[in-house]
Amino acid sequence: MKGVWHPEVLVFGFLLPQLLWIPIIRENKEARIGVGLSVLFALWWERIELVAPKSPDWTIIDFGFIAFGVGAFLVLYSGIRGILFSRYPRAFDEEDETLADIEKPLALRLKSSITAWGMGILVAGIFAFYFISRAPEFPLYRLIPVLFPLVTLVAGVSLFLMAASLFWNKRIVICSTFTVFILLLGVAGLIYKGTGTIYNEPQKVIASEPVPQNSRPAKVLWNSYCTACHGTDGTFNRKFVHEYYPLPQKLSLSRLDSIGEDSLVQVILNGRNYMSAYRGRVSEEEARALFRLMHGLSEEAK
Repeated sequence: MKGVWHPEVLVFGFLLPQLLWIPIIRENKEARIGVGLSVLFALWWERIELVAPKSPDWTIIDFGFIAFGVGAFLVLYSGIRGILFSRYPRAFDEEDETLADIEKPLALRLKSSITAWGMGILVAGIFAFYFISRAPEFPLYRLIPVLFPLVTLVAGVSLFLMAASLFWNKRIVICSTFTVFILLLGVAGLIYKGTGTIYNEPQKVIASEPVPQNSRPAKVLWNSYCTACHGTDGTFNRKFVHEYYPLPQKLSLSRLDSIGEDSLVQVILNGRNYMSAYRGRVSEEEARALFRLMHGLSEEAK
């Protein structure tokens, strides 16, 4: 949807995991480990391509962080496996007891899977309904990349809780889950609550209809307000918008001419969809200067 194409991510993150549909591969421990590592590589590489510069000038500190992440994962994995192995050794002893011997009946496993996926679809549906009701003009198809991992997350957590209830008391599982959920909400609140701003001078309230004495150059306004999303040349700041926002509309010459100066000036002043309103920060005269600057950038890019 955004013109990003990395075939290696598709191969390692999507195509190779499809091999698990083949029973002889799915039942082979080495094959499962290989598929799992391919998914981890795809996720890691996707973040590198999306966030890091195209030619990252990595230092020893960057490699240190990677080593720390890998080491922390291995410690956590081996620690949890060691705890489970010490408590339930037969579940990990393939010589004494095969995986099929400890699996639940097929009907019960299907019921658990259907229940978990149903909960995931329900949560994703509620989220989609809430989002669309708040932003009715937002294209529904752009929610698909968000809804699918949300369904998977809820389904995965549900299946984990169902499995945990077989080992531990259900009341303990429910209470622990509720406690973790409350703690996560608290952490999220601390992260996103923001902090107080200390002003060195009295705060000034800007009038809704300012009348500037001297208009600022359009290029200064563009660099101050517009380049974060639209880029210095009007062709998007791709690293920023790919990570945080949907792509803005292309400022092509044909689009600018079809919309017209008056309409785009109103968009600059009053905002639209993801475009913030700049009334009170730029005057109408400055907004018209911005339109003419955009027109010039589009002519250069043609």
